[in-house]
Amino acid sequence: MTRALVVAFLLSAVPLFGDVTLRVETPLQLDAQDRLTWRVFASSIVPTTTAFSFSSAGLQIVSASPGCTITFRDRADCTFDVSPRAPAAIVFVVQANRRFGHFEANVSSPFEGISIHRDAILAHEYLVTNTNDSGDGSLRQVLLDINRTCPSGEPCAPVFHISAPVPAEGFFTIRPMSPLPAITASDVFIDGRTQSRFTFDTNPSGGPEIFLDGSFAGEGHGLLTGSARVRVDEIAIGNFPGNGIEARDDGWLEVNRAWIGVDPTGVRAAPNGLRGIQAENAVVQIDECVLSGNARAGGFFVHDGNSRLRVTNCLIGIGADGVTPVGNGASGLFFHKSDAGYGWAEVTGNRIANNAHAGIGLSLAANGDFGANSFGANGGLPIDVALDGPTRDMKPGLPSQGGVVGAPEVTSVRIEGGETVITGRLAPRPSSVVITERVYLYADGELVMRVDGFFTDGNFTARIPRNLAGRTIRAATYASFAYNFDFVAQGTSELSN
Repeated sequence: MTRALVVAFLLSAVPLFGDVTLRVETPLQLDAQDRLTWRVFASSIVPTTTAFSFSSAGLQIVSASPGCTITFRDRADCTFDVSPRAPAAIVFVVQANRRFGHFEANVSSPFEGISIHRDAILAHEYLVTNTNDSGDGSLRQVLLDINRTCPSGEPCAPVFHISAPVPAEGFFTIRPMSPLPAITASDVFIDGRTQSRFTFDTNPSGGPEIFLDGSFAGEGHGLLTGSARVRVDEIAIGNFPGNGIEARDDGWLEVNRAWIGVDPTGVRAAPNGLRGIQAENAVVQIDECVLSGNARAGGFFVHDGNSRLRVTNCLIGIGADGVTPVGNGASGLFFHKSDAGYGWAEVTGNRIANNAHAGIGLSLAANGDFGANSFGANGGLPIDVALDGPTRDMKPGLPSQGGVVGAPEVTSVRIEGGETVITGRLAPRPSSVVITERVYLYADGELVMRVDGFFTDGNFTARIPRNLAGRTIRAATYASFAYNFDFVAQGTSELSN
């Protein structure tokens, strides 16, 4: 083991009103004074003034660029003039309180509450130097070493430094001959981009340079985690007999830009024998992943009162090129509530298509916001509560009735001056008081508008600035309301007929 730094390096661009873009660069290392340097880049397609706040998650901001005022110990407020010819580069220096750990920063703009969250992970480094199944420098031996020696409460990382020549296909393949050891250390960061920084971006598909291929494993899962905090970035995992990744025992799993169920070409299925990712009663965050080609669901999640699930910006049943159909053999995603209370899930910004069953399947009482996605060519409904086909009425406790939030009904669609005007009504909710509600409107599975409001009369109207003639219009609703004043129901409905 060497004591070095592994840092999550992300560039994130968020446009504000289509004019201003904010980009955040995370630090690569501590300086000699144990300080982190964060950089925020602001640019605009037209000359304008932008304002944002930077916060360092409790750590002291030592200095900030001119134009920023440190208003609190861990917060700075900034105002800049930006244009295409004069982008702004704003530097923040933050005092770290330890040499190894997770260091978080947030950049938020008052424009519509847009926020960018980024973290730098400074980890103890363990080198993977070959693709062997076992022995010094193998991934198997590194995981064993991390489980045995990683300091409790500090992150440790397998770092891929496999020497050239890079195989002709542009990526390195690791083929375990038996299941890899379960991850039992408290905090582990598996980052395939470390190989990219060592031998550069060699994958012609633009995807991972590390492929964890379970073709010869015989049994088991690709990666198995328990109560640990585990983050997996930019590797491909496929062909394992079980799940690509399985998280158990109230752990914390974060997966970013990983391709699960396809090989590093991004368009060829490498099906895991069960699900792409399975997690039980864990905190799970999945972002910008490909969950496609698996024998069953792309993701299967059981959640209780302590779990939080978030799946965003993924391709599910679609290849990494965004076009090629690589469906999962069951639902795209499935969510099931355990017996231990109500957890919460947020599933937004995903494209879900080509899966054998529903786009998103839910057990009867699985709560969450599942509406803001696009769907196409799934074998079942885009959203199906209890996997029983179309239902509209909300009747808690009866699986045949669609769960706690019933589907709305589209009552009319007309074209007016190039706009599409849609009216509809919400499912009946006897003895209920609506607290908040939003309606998602779809054209042939494409999300075209979200309407927020208090629909106390049960009706909604939306004007979409597009001519959607010839397309099938459907609606879903997300609602939170008191049912008979003693049961709070919340969640997303199925789509209307």
